[in-house]
Amino acid sequence: MKRTMIKHGFDLLKKEKGYSNAKVKEKLETLGAEIARSTISNILTGKPTSDATLLQVANKLQELTMMELGHVWDGNQFIFQPPTDWQSQPVLPTSPNSPSLVIKPGFAFHDKGRLEIKEKVAFMQLAEKEVIEFGVTLNTFSNYFDSRSDDEFAGQIKQLLENGVCFKCYLLDPDSNVARVYFNDSTARKNDESKIRSAMERLRALKAKFDNSPSTKGKFQVFKYAHIPNNYFLAVDGEHLMLSHYIYGEKRANCPVIELHKVETPTLFRRYYDSLEKLIADAKPI
Repeated sequence: MKRTMIKHGFDLLKKEKGYSNAKVKEKLETLGAEIARSTISNILTGKPTSDATLLQVANKLQELTMMELGHVWDGNQFIFQPPTDWQSQPVLPTSPNSPSLVIKPGFAFHDKGRLEIKEKVAFMQLAEKEVIEFGVTLNTFSNYFDSRSDDEFAGQIKQLLENGVCFKCYLLDPDSNVARVYFNDSTARKNDESKIRSAMERLRALKAKFDNSPSTKGKFQVFKYAHIPNNYFLAVDGEHLMLSHYIYGEKRANCPVIELHKVETPTLFRRYYDSLEKLIADAKPI
């Protein structure tokens, strides 16, 4: 009986959702089933399968059909019989075997948001040639030079510049049309224009200071861009990348940070780095 129910369940999910057997298997694994690669095939083709396995798959399949379709097994067939407050709940295929899930060296997801200064500095210290800091206001970044000790931040940046590393800072052009649209889109952004203008002055002063230092081999450059900002980027040597998708209505500092390294994740890295290159292609120095 369990094998029959499982067959009907797979057929139902294929008919209603277009799911392949492999996709259903991924979703069952998300719900906690432990299924070997050959198990589903054995069940559906009538090959010997342990009662424990059949019970596990049957239970999770009934859970899946209820969550996504509102169907229950009446002993002979699946029927639409959802609870009064039922709403479809897609089960995302997040098993370690899912091809859509990235779990590999060279990829990290920092879910708490903006990294601590020491972590950010350590990432910058991977640089041998170039560091790109791309954001909206660069208010926090520019303030670090005065609000934190030289040993914690400014001294570390100075050392990189003395080693020949170039710093390129990109912030939103406050006088551009897209900036006006961006500022007016949310009350949370009402102070962004003044933050940008203040950051510009701080960064100009820093540029002048580093330009006049005989020990500075790398250049410190500041640019303004005119595109709707969707991401924060910290790029090192075109090989290492941290980025943060801006979440509407959420503080930028709280947006999770994705860390990528080109050697280990070349496809995903290139996808984001190409976007960064397009954003800065027509940026103007200030």
